[in-house]
Amino acid sequence: MELYLVIFSNNKCLPVIEIKTTNSFYDYDAKYISETTQLIEVELDQSTKKEINNLSLQAFNKLGCSNWGRVDILEDAIGNFYVLEINTVPGMTSHSCVPRSAELAGISYKELVQLIIKDVQILIIFLVTFLIILTSCSKSKNIEIIGHENKTFHIELKN
Repeated sequence: MELYLVIFSNNKCLPVIEIKTTNSFYDYDAKYISETTQLIEVELDQSTKKEINNLSLQAFNKLGCSNWGRVDILEDAIGNFYVLEINTVPGMTSHSCVPRSAELAGISYKELVQLIIKDVQILIIFLVTFLIILTSCSKSKNIEIIGHENKTFHIELKN
């Protein structure tokens, strides 16, 4: 079974979803056209949810991903979970996993977009601040910037 999990920058995991299609596989038609394709919350016990969330968060963070993304998980025949891929710019169409997972968590599409924009604004503020500091005091060895919601960005400049 292939599962999909959405993560936001505060390491919040949204509900794990599964794609059900009447097509022979999840093709273009099933993804974008068919009205029978379902994105449903997977019925999992708390222990399994926790295992999937932890695996997804570990992979997301180890790869240096930030802000938001979708982690695709595969469950084998004996119940082991494997990360297939991490999508750092997942789809946001009416047929996409991210809006559906957010909806299952009680987050409207408008709220979802606002959350994503807020995260991007934080990143932009950080990058602009970094560039200003870099160009104005490049002789500094260490710079620490305290960002939005006490997120700390540590930058080490080397000669």
